Amino acid sequence: MNLNRRLRLHTTARATALLLTPLAALAQQGGGDGVTLYGRVDMYVGQETENDGASNGSESKVANSGGLSGSRLGVRGSEVIADGWRARFALEQGINLDNGTLGQGGRAWGRQSTIGVSGPFGSLDLGRRESAYYDFRNGFVAIITTAAFDPVGAVFGETNPGNVSTSGGVRTSGTSGSTSISNTAIDGSSASAPGDYTSRYDNYVHYESPRFGPAQLAVGVVVPEDRRIVAGTQGSGTSAVSATLNLRGEKWRVSLAMQSEKYRTSITTAGVAQGRAEKTVTALGLGYDFGVVRVAAFVNQDEFVAVNGTKDKATEWAAGVTVPLGLWSVDAMIAEGRIKGVENKASGLGLVVRYALSKRTDVYVGHRSNRDDNIPTTGTTVRSARVKDSLTGLGIRHRF
Repeated sequence: MNLNRRLRLHTTARATALLLTPLAALAQQGGGDGVTLYGRVDMYVGQETENDGASNGSESKVANSGGLSGSRLGVRGSEVIADGWRARFALEQGINLDNGTLGQGGRAWGRQSTIGVSGPFGSLDLGRRESAYYDFRNGFVAIITTAAFDPVGAVFGETNPGNVSTSGGVRTSGTSGSTSISNTAIDGSSASAPGDYTSRYDNYVHYESPRFGPAQLAVGVVVPEDRRIVAGTQGSGTSAVSATLNLRGEKWRVSLAMQSEKYRTSITTAGVAQGRAEKTVTALGLGYDFGVVRVAAFVNQDEFVAVNGTKDKATEWAAGVTVPLGLWSVDAMIAEGRIKGVENKASGLGLVVRYALSKRTDVYVGHRSNRDDNIPTTGTTVRSARVKDSLTGLGIRHRF
C-alpha cells in the first residue's frame, strides 16, 4: 500500500470517528439515567403494477426504503427527577434509504420530537409525535405497521369521504357536498382532505394513564396557535383531539378509538373565507392470541363535514392474522371500505412472510394489491372498470 493511500484511509477513519464519537458518548452516559441511540434500516426491491380501469396499465421496477417499517434514526433518554418521576425526551428522524434524504418532507426530526414526564399518574409528552389513534391502529395485526405492504391505508384513503361530492355521486378532487373547498392539513401539507387519517401532529400534547386493571386511556390534543376567522382573513391554526381506551387481558384486547380534526379552509363565497371543515374517525377493535395464531379485526367509521354542513360518511373494516412459525412468521390482512350513498367501494389484501436471520435482522417477501370499483373521474365520466394496483417486493431490515 503506497503512502498516499494510507494517508487517505487514515484521514477517512479519523473523520468517521469524529462524527460517531458524540453519538457514542451520548448513548453510553448515565447508567440508569441514560440515552439510547436506536434505529431501523429497511429496503426492498420489487415490481409495481397499475391499471387505471380505462385500458391504461403500467409496470415499473422499484427499489424503495421502508418495506416492513420506515427507516429511521432516533435518540431517546430519561432521568430521575423525583421519587417515582422521570423526565424524558425522544428525537426521531425518518430516512429514505434509497436516496439518503430525510423523510416526512425533509424535517430534521419528522417522526418524533418530544419532551415529557412520567410517573405514578401516567405520562405526558409535548411536541410532535404519533396520535393516540395511530397507536390504536398499530396495536393490531402486524401487517398494519408495514410501510409498503399494508392494504389498510390505501383502501381507507380511497374511501375518504372528504374527497367525494355526494350531490352528483361523482368523485372530484377537492370537493365535498358539491361545495369546493381547499384544506390545509394539520401537518401543514396542502390537501383536499386527509387520505386516511393524520398519523402525526405538531404542537401535540399526549397523555397516557397508568393501567387500571385491564384498562388504559390515552388522549392527545393539538394546541391551535392561531384560530382567527374573520371576513377576508383566516388564521393558520388547526385543532385536533385523538383518544383510545384499551382493555387488555393476557391473550385478548378490546380497543375503542376516535380522532377528530378541523382544517383551515378557504371555501369561497364571494371570495371570503367562511370557516373550517371537520373530519372524525371512530373505531372498535378486537384481538385474541390463540398461541399458534393471533387474530385481530376492527371497524372504522369516517365522517367528513364540509364548511356548508354537508356530511359524507364511509364505513371501513379490516381483519388479519399473524402466524408465528419459529424463525418464520406470516402476516395476512384484508380491508374494505364503502362510502355511503356513492357508488364507491375499495378493497385490498396484504401478505408478508418474514425470516429472522438474527435477533435484529430479518429478510422478507411481501405483496399488496388494491382494487377500486366504480371510482369516477372528475366531471361526470364514470369508470365502469376496476382500478387496480399491486406491489410485490423482496427486502431486508435491521433494527438496532
